[in-house]
Amino acid sequence: MRVETDQGYKDSPVRPDGSPQEVAAPAGPAAWLKVTILKSQQGRPGLTGAGFTDIAIPGVQVTRMLELPSDAPREGADSTVYSLKRGSDPGGLSAVAAETGLHRQFTAGQAGRYTVAASAVPVPGEALDKLLFELTGERDKILVSADSTARLGTNLSARNLTDGDLTTAWIAGDRPVLHLSWPKKTQIGEIVFAAAGGISTRPEQVQISSPDGTAVAAVDENGMARFSPITTDRMDITISRQAPLAVHNPFAGGQLQLPVGLSEVYIPALEQFRSPQPDPEKEFSLPCGQGPVLSVGGTLMETRAEGRIRDLTQRRPIAVSLCSEQSQVELGASTHTVEAGDAGPLAITDVTLSTGETKAPAATARTVDVKESDGDRRTLTVGAGEASYLQLHENHNKGWKATLNGKELTPLRIDGWQQAWLVPEGEGGTVTLEYEPARIYQAGLIGAGVLFLVLVGLAVVRRKGSGPTAGSHEGSPEGSYEGDEQQVPPGPGLILGTVALTLVGIVIAGPVALVVPVLAVLAHFRPSLLAPVAFAAMAAAGVVVAVTTGEFTATDKGAFGATAQLLALIALFAALVTVGAAPSRGRRRSGRGTEPVAATAGAGDGGGDPTIPLQAAQPSGRTLSADAKRPRTDPPTGGPDGPTPPPGSGGSTG
Repeated sequence: MRVETDQGYKDSPVRPDGSPQEVAAPAGPAAWLKVTILKSQQGRPGLTGAGFTDIAIPGVQVTRMLELPSDAPREGADSTVYSLKRGSDPGGLSAVAAETGLHRQFTAGQAGRYTVAASAVPVPGEALDKLLFELTGERDKILVSADSTARLGTNLSARNLTDGDLTTAWIAGDRPVLHLSWPKKTQIGEIVFAAAGGISTRPEQVQISSPDGTAVAAVDENGMARFSPITTDRMDITISRQAPLAVHNPFAGGQLQLPVGLSEVYIPALEQFRSPQPDPEKEFSLPCGQGPVLSVGGTLMETRAEGRIRDLTQRRPIAVSLCSEQSQVELGASTHTVEAGDAGPLAITDVTLSTGETKAPAATARTVDVKESDGDRRTLTVGAGEASYLQLHENHNKGWKATLNGKELTPLRIDGWQQAWLVPEGEGGTVTLEYEPARIYQAGLIGAGVLFLVLVGLAVVRRKGSGPTAGSHEGSPEGSYEGDEQQVPPGPGLILGTVALTLVGIVIAGPVALVVPVLAVLAHFRPSLLAPVAFAAMAAAGVVVAVTTGEFTATDKGAFGATAQLLALIALFAALVTVGAAPSRGRRRSGRGTEPVAATAGAGDGGGDPTIPLQAAQPSGRTLSADAKRPRTDPPTGGPDGPTPPPGSGGSTG
């Protein structure tokens, strides 16, 4: 990596083991610093590449300060509002997109007293758990905290382990350690660890330590752990071994061990100290000084917060205000900073500073009555009023069309994604929403149904007309077992079946298309092997895909790998390759039991071809018998349509 400042740069090697390391930097005073990764380990597809968890500069506090754009000068404005907001994801799956703390800078256009309104969100952790225990007002309960909690959801907390509710859970992070305390010393000899299930595993061994003794206990499949009794009022439980349970991680290309998850830690001796979930509707208020700290212009200001218990447990925004009179602060017409951190149970995410009259003008809302709201056609009525938006909480789609009393409304996109229309001022009426592409889809379904019925009808008519044709062997004896000859349609020739197929293969598969000439040679000498080759290649491709199921697509494995693609192309080429018509071996017969019957001319008069062409024997119309002793009726050799054997042929007519 390279560290560069306005004094120059220095390169340093680093160990890719995640440990803290010191690297060289150019000596001397600097106003800026730039870090560049010059080389990294071979990357894995699907991962974001090399990076750092933290960069610390001795004696320097790095702050990500964002500056608001300056407003154009305005005169006579009734109010001024500065709205500051940051992205936050406390307890979410990934904190990459979340901003650490609120750091904003803006220039006030006019001096005056600004009213400050803020909101904060609960931050999962030990501080929030302690706050919830305090807000319940009950002191004789078990207090539980954890060294780490997995970022797999907002409701995962160690506080859930003693509430008696198996639907709540705690899943450990990188340090599976629990801390429990209760009002008085009690003898403890057994603990039940109820596994949470889902994307977590169960403990197999725990280490228990307290000021009054220690123990190591195995945890059976039912979650029971027994150990020598310890009389104490607190203990730390470290999960030292967990059941092996892993899932495939396609991004890292390996197995991922699941963390320990518990829904309850039940201690029978402490039944009276269990801590049920607090009433979600209970209101709470944090007095001045106990709310999150806010800095305005470099001055730290105390705050108060209020809300409901469910706002804390469900991670909802909580109202925050300054402890000063009317929650106001004096600002001059200059540049100011507003900052807030993430420490504590609450973290400020939104701050609004306003001066003057900020009430929005009163507007009369138009009534909306939904008649039909499902499917591709929806109907609703809109009351009279001013121009307004008709908004759907659905993605914008050009296929939707809205009409008010038969007049088309102007489509709009709200908030960058929502479907909406502009309803003009005036009288209301009936609004019809119709998804126009649905007509094409419905017409396609109807057309497909009609074509299917036509196909069935043609099949029935063809079947009824499949009997003996005019001019067939009218003289065939009743009970003949010979079937009709059916002409086999010719296959594609060498040009289309081999040359053209090779050219197409070169376009789509490059040099792999050279397999087509090889298959063409096989088709010429052993055409019966093409079907087994196609089947075997496609089956092998399916096996390759099944074996590599779960691999990330960018790793060129599975269905996207070279092996599966090559086998599938071989199967396709084997099914399509042809080299022209095969040598004539007579015409195929449709009936079972039919055999070619040849009449050979004897050494009689005439110099014609001594071989008489084979003639088709028409079906007798009788059902074939399974009786092997039933005599076979020979086809007639004479008649109006049949040939008459020449003299000396040995044939006879009856």
